[in-house]
Amino acid sequence: DAHGLGVLGDGGRGAPQGAGLAGRDDVVVTVTLSKSLGAQGGAVLGPARVVDHLVNAARTFIFDTGLAPA
Repeated sequence: DAHGLGVLGDGGRGAPQGAGLAGRDDVVVTVTLSKSLGAQGGAVLGPARVVDHLVNAARTFIFDTGLAPA
């Protein structure tokens, strides 16, 4: 949801919320924090079992965004 967060859905909650999919057990959303939020990095939002799997199986991708010099 790189371009929907902050723009689409009720209150800018993103495309999944706008489509009525937010909060469902079978939905995993990846967002970039560098578009509408003006930050760096990204996030994966989903069921606890998916997040646990990513923490345990893809640890090298957590906190891998280098900060800007500023």
